[in-house]
Amino acid sequence: LIDTGVTRAHRVLVTSFDHRSIADLACQYPELAAGVILEGLPARLASIALDAGVRNLVSGKDFVSEELVLDCRRRGVTLYSYTA
Repeated sequence: LIDTGVTRAHRVLVTSFDHRSIADLACQYPELAAGVILEGLPARLASIALDAGVRNLVSGKDFVSEELVLDCRRRGVTLYSYTA
């Protein structure tokens, strides 16, 4: 998106279940909004996104808990949920 000159790249959130790929992408293109997707409740909650160098976390709706929401807020991570 950035290399092609798309002017609305800031409106795109690039996500993946492959956290290593997202970490590499976020490192190479820090201006691109990126996030990690997970299915299940991460043991370390929102820090899984920060570990990948991103500030967005996408979780299955069945795994969004009050604890996860509060941890995301505290760490400045934006939380999205999806349905299957």
